[in-house]
Amino acid sequence: MSEFPTREIGGVIIVEAEGRLDALVATPFGETLRQALERQARVVVDMAHVTYISSSCLRVLLMGVRLARREGGDLKLCCLSPRVRQIFALAGFDLVFQLCETRAKALASFAPAGGPEHLCASA
Repeated sequence: MSEFPTREIGGVIIVEAEGRLDALVATPFGETLRQALERQARVVVDMAHVTYISSSCLRVLLMGVRLARREGGDLKLCCLSPRVRQIFALAGFDLVFQLCETRAKALASFAPAGGPEHLCASA
């Protein structure tokens, strides 16, 4: 997949990832995240249809979350399959990212101060 659809809901940009996130798609995936973060520092990557993620795309996500947090926002992930969640755990990235069960919980976790931050596992 070389195109990653995006849309904005309530001031949060959702990036929809799909298939294998590997070295072949790292550049377009990184470009999509960069463009999303230029528009809004609050981003959710929906990984419901991701079957695999490589170290190159983990690096893209790490760079994205650092940029988002530097700008006062965050990059959160939702809907990870057990296999992809295991890859995040093995890499220690489950301690870096907020991993949300559903897209709705990820969006709700961006609520103003005092909001439902507990909806997602966090670092």
